[in-house]
Amino acid sequence: MDVSVSDKESRSESLVLLCIVCMLAAAVLRAVPLQSANDRSRWCTVWSLVERGTYQIDEIDRKSRFSTIDKVRHRLQDDQPWHFYSSKPPLLSTMVAGLYWIERHTLGMDLFAQTQQVTRLLLLIVNLLPMALALVSLRSTLRFLGIAEPVRIFVLAAAGFGSMLNPYLVTLNNHTPAAICMIFCISAIVRLEAVRQTATSGTASGSDLFLLGLCAAFSSCFELPSALFGVIAFLFAFRVSPSGTWKWFVPGALIPLAAFFVTNWICTGGLKPFYTWYGTDKYVYVHEGVASYWSNPKGLDANNEPWHVYLFHCVLGHHGLLSLTPVLFLSVAGWAVCLFRAEGPADDGSQQSEPRFPEGPGTARPFSRVQTVRLLRPVILCGMFLTLVTLSFYLTRTENYNYGGNSVALRWMLWLSPFWWYAMLPILDRVMAGGWKYWLCSLLLGASIISANWSQDRPWRPSWLFEAMESSGIINYRTPRAATGK
Repeated sequence: MDVSVSDKESRSESLVLLCIVCMLAAAVLRAVPLQSANDRSRWCTVWSLVERGTYQIDEIDRKSRFSTIDKVRHRLQDDQPWHFYSSKPPLLSTMVAGLYWIERHTLGMDLFAQTQQVTRLLLLIVNLLPMALALVSLRSTLRFLGIAEPVRIFVLAAAGFGSMLNPYLVTLNNHTPAAICMIFCISAIVRLEAVRQTATSGTASGSDLFLLGLCAAFSSCFELPSALFGVIAFLFAFRVSPSGTWKWFVPGALIPLAAFFVTNWICTGGLKPFYTWYGTDKYVYVHEGVASYWSNPKGLDANNEPWHVYLFHCVLGHHGLLSLTPVLFLSVAGWAVCLFRAEGPADDGSQQSEPRFPEGPGTARPFSRVQTVRLLRPVILCGMFLTLVTLSFYLTRTENYNYGGNSVALRWMLWLSPFWWYAMLPILDRVMAGGWKYWLCSLLLGASIISANWSQDRPWRPSWLFEAMESSGIINYRTPRAATGK
């Protein structure tokens, strides 16, 4: 029996997705738990909520395996004793605590006594499962656009194998859920933009508007800078359907926003998250004769480089977006295409013209090359704008020039990864037919896969490039030891 081209393409993509999920699952199942003060801070809250019914982490923080520097000293009233709390916003930890409560009362597994088993099972649910669903959504959106099968596989490989987001899937953090939410947001935006531009149906889908509001708000709760995207998402939804925005988008957004502020109020007694108090007596204190870490930070946390040096290392240096993930050079080129050649090349259907995006399997309505570029242009330019604004925002925070601490990548930029994957599409369409450009793109992807997989099990340790530059003497962030008298 003959197999159609669409069936073969579907099987190829399914095989790629299966390989990605298996690789990531293996990484989660072999990962060492509690690798960093960052994730220990969240696990402390998870344990305290379930085992003690409080956000206070004093008890679990005294255990050396769980002890963290990412904590604040806080009290609700001046006549109350001081307590330690995680410096992280409590929403994510509260959600994970709900899952741990189920695990604790069904399987009888204890986070403290059975740390590996508990954390790995929870990370499979919290990180891997949503990421797998998000990658399926990414594939579906590429098919909806009619993107050619080789391009779809390339983008899936870049997202699943060659992204510095992947190492963080083995740890409890806010960056992966923010990026996962962004994948679903972009899928909804593309479908809504297709309705607006092509009038394929009478009204915008209420489910897409609800999904956009829900995921945009969740992303804002997980990553502070993505609040700007939340505003953009609202304006986009209002442009597509003013009535649908109030009926679907706003209720969807209110769910995570309400949860964020309610949990923060319960935890802190106010609306401001603890990390907004950085540099105050909540971070800088002496408790029982011991000064907090943030009273005298060390290593990268004490970095005082000039802004231009910091910018270089953020883009091309030891934490560089492009140096650690060279495939993102295609994203930069895609930005240029959308800025200066928004309509793409001539779409006359002739054999001499550049290859068009053919209709993919399951595509309800094929789009021409020009239509596809038009549909993608708002997403790509929005990603470029958000990238520049987010990077500029962190360049202004001179007191936090630590590249996100002792971590493998510029982690506070990773929520933008889905925008970077979509930005590759205008370039990949021009080069996947073969030739030296095709091999150059393959080389960039291969280098990104090697770079990401080198750090797959160690997100809270320096990258290969950082270690190479440090060993060669190019950089040195180690805090000198104080001289001692004889």
